[in-house]
Amino acid sequence: MGAKRNINEYLKLKVETPSLLHSCMLQLAYKTAKEDKINMGAFVKFWGLDNLRPEDYEQGLSDKGDTYPSTAEKVIQLATRHAFQNNATPELLYLLPFIDRCIMRFPENIWLKLNKAKALLATNQNQEAMSYGIQVVKNKPHDYWAWELLGDIHQASNTEKTFSCYCKALLCSKDIGFVSKVKIKLAKLLEKNELFPEAKLEIEQVIQYKTEKEHKIPQEAERLTKTHWFAETQSSQSNQELYTSHAPLAESILYENLPWYQAVIGNTFSTEDKQGKTKYKRKLYIKTKSFPLEVIIPESKLTFSKNNLGTGINIKGEFDSLRRFQVYAIDERKADSDWDIFTEQLCIVDHVNTKKKIIHFIFDMNIDGIIAFDDLSDRFREGDAILLRLAKYSSKQGTRYKALTASKTNQLPPETLLTTFSDEVRVSNGMGFTEDDIFIPPPLIEAHKVKDGSTVTGKAILNYNSKKSTWGWKAISLND
Repeated sequence: MGAKRNINEYLKLKVETPSLLHSCMLQLAYKTAKEDKINMGAFVKFWGLDNLRPEDYEQGLSDKGDTYPSTAEKVIQLATRHAFQNNATPELLYLLPFIDRCIMRFPENIWLKLNKAKALLATNQNQEAMSYGIQVVKNKPHDYWAWELLGDIHQASNTEKTFSCYCKALLCSKDIGFVSKVKIKLAKLLEKNELFPEAKLEIEQVIQYKTEKEHKIPQEAERLTKTHWFAETQSSQSNQELYTSHAPLAESILYENLPWYQAVIGNTFSTEDKQGKTKYKRKLYIKTKSFPLEVIIPESKLTFSKNNLGTGINIKGEFDSLRRFQVYAIDERKADSDWDIFTEQLCIVDHVNTKKKIIHFIFDMNIDGIIAFDDLSDRFREGDAILLRLAKYSSKQGTRYKALTASKTNQLPPETLLTTFSDEVRVSNGMGFTEDDIFIPPPLIEAHKVKDGSTVTGKAILNYNSKKSTWGWKAISLND
């Protein structure tokens, strides 16, 4: 009670705002409100959120390098939750501009967007809430409450989508302790559609759970048990098929305004989860302005009978906050040929490692990669041209490139990768350097008995010096 009394006394004072003292009292109020001793939604209106200082928006940093929310984020989120719980529309309207300020500063904070969606919904701004609700679901697609929120948002405009969202929510969790409110909401819609056996099952499951836990039966559940149809109806055995058949409409909400992208089907592979269970996955390649992008989906998402390597498909999806491409929908596509989104690129083999049984290729100074001998149908030497279908993928080191197909070619590599030279050479410690700084490795120096000051001709390949982090040229052959 001491903290609450001090806060009440402080609000009667005329103090300088904004100020460190004013912010300290806000932090004290936040701690007190977390213990449900004061209503944070009402408090911040008296305190005045315009008095937040720049320092109040600064996020903290732990010893491990993790960030934690700023004072402004924590206060506004708690205040919104209290206002929402109390159906306090004036407080929610007051908070909305400050939620917007925080979202602009901290766009990765999904809980702010959740609060924005709830505040807009509670103030009858359903259409404005839609985009925030969709963002929440995209970030939390496996959480029942996210789909419940999206269903609530559609309630005023599209009950069919509301119905499907509730079905999707109930596929995400079977714990009635969590989803009892969703089950009651769905039961009311089932009643409206005269699906009485399904509606009765939802209510019976809620009542059974509440009775076993000695919890109060929700008022709306009791009301439904007193309807004329409830006593006359035999409840269904299971609503699982109902959920499954209606959930796709809810899922389509996430991508209905997104464009279709051309893509092709890649290979399958498997991984093991922490419990040792095998998970089967599939690679897809999406057409982009540069090279096709590799994305990975669960194998179960690909439901076509024809799923050969290189088969053309269309997909809908987008990048999430971590720059991972999330695939929402896949459809068949007629293509003139397999791998039609790929163009064969002329590259050069700049290194062959017989011990590791790999070759290294270069497309240009920014794009290179390796290929295992087992993935090659031909043998290659340094300086050989090679035609590759290249795809890019994301790794911890950034964007990387891989070859999906490789073949020999009679085309000459571009001069940006392979060049001829004729120049005087300096020899030192068994290594040679021409006046144009072309490096001649010791094996070539020894094999051709090159002397210091002699003139040599040969071929050189573009080469990256990892020790100096610079690009240069390396001789791969000398003329006798």
